This record gives sequence, C-alpha cells and structure tokens, in this order.
Amino acid sequence: MLLRADSVGFSVTDTVLLYEVFSVSCVIAVPLIGWLNDNVGRPHMIMLGYGNYAVMCLGFAFTRAKWQVLVWFVLHGILYAIDEAQNKAFIADLEAERHASAVGLYNPVTGLVYLPASLLAAALLRRRCWHRACLRCCGQIVIGDDAWAIKKRPKTLFMRQ
Repeated sequence: MLLRADSVGFSVTDTVLLYEVFSVSCVIAVPLIGWLNDNVGRPHMIMLGYGNYAVMCLGFAFTRAKWQVLVWFVLHGILYAIDEAQNKAFIADLEAERHASAVGLYNPVTGLVYLPASLLAAALLRRRCWHRACLRCCGQIVIGDDAWAIKKRPKTLFMRQ
C-alpha cells in the first residue's frame, strides 16, 4: 500500500496522513462491525472482511489518482476492524477451554503465512507489476472465501427433498 501510494504521487508526509485516515476509519467501523456481528453472525462477517479485502486489492490494482488511494485506505481501515476482532473471536470460539492459547498461537501462525506472501508481493512490486500482485491476491481471496462458504452451507441445499 505504501509503495502504491508512492507510485501515485504521495509524499512521505502524506503517507503518514493516509495512515491516520486508516486509523480513523478503523475506529469508526469497530462499533458497527460489532453490531453487525451480533445481527448476522461471525461467519458472515469474516466472509465480508475477505470480500472487502478482495475489492481493496482490485482497487489498488487499477488506482491512478490520489483520491482513489484515499478510498482504499478507508476500506483497509474497515477491513482491519473486521479482521482483528472477528478472526480472533472465531479462533477463540473454536477452542473453548484454552482460547487464550489458541489466539496466542493464531498470531505467530498468521505471521509465518504473511512472510512468504509479503516476499512474493515485494518481488512482483519490485518489477512494478501492480496489476499482477493485486489481482493474484484478489483471486486467492475469492477462491478461499468461496471454498469456506461452500463448506459452511447447510447440507440441505445439496440434497433433494
């Protein structure tokens, strides 16, 4: 995101302000995310978060103007609000007795997964392949989100009545 903001013409000072926009959008979104979670359920909120991330990746792939980068930073703040709360709560629900240990294990595992993903993205971005990096990320999110949705779908949808 920082490299994309730089390529569109943001200065280092402006990039700091973009992160302020990200933080404010995250803080504003948190209560709404909690309310939505109570009304629609955690699995739907997690899928919404990954769908949001896919849209954000598509947006960064085709961004040409500063105002567009600003929109994607706001969307990233909303994604972060969903991701931080919902995924950790979901992990805690999976392990009822030792949920602190489960969340504690979740953080380093996701960090280990993010490392090769970040290296791949950096290799693509180093060649200025914005479209490939963002579209590859979006495609993987959509495939994972669809696979998870199919797994969570009630079996009655696949059976004749």
